[in-house]
Amino acid sequence: MHSDSRPSPGVKAAALGLTLAALAVTATACSSSSPSSGSSSASSAPSGTYTVWDPYPQFDNSSAWVQLLDKCGTAAGVSVKR
Repeated sequence: MHSDSRPSPGVKAAALGLTLAALAVTATACSSSSPSSGSSSASSAPSGTYTVWDPYPQFDNSSAWVQLLDKCGTAAGVSVKR
């Protein structure tokens, strides 16, 4: 029996991928709207704060994980709350 209870690198990578995919889907789904008839200036850019489930709550704001999460949120035009 394996006594180390830490997740393997593959599990960590899968969790990261799922979290980022969920963030992308959430940002895309929440930002999609049909423009009003006759209005061509409607903005479809996402905004606001999105709360995500963080599989790594033990990491502080200086960790690579949190910096990546913040960077993805910024690139999507939203704020991410862990």
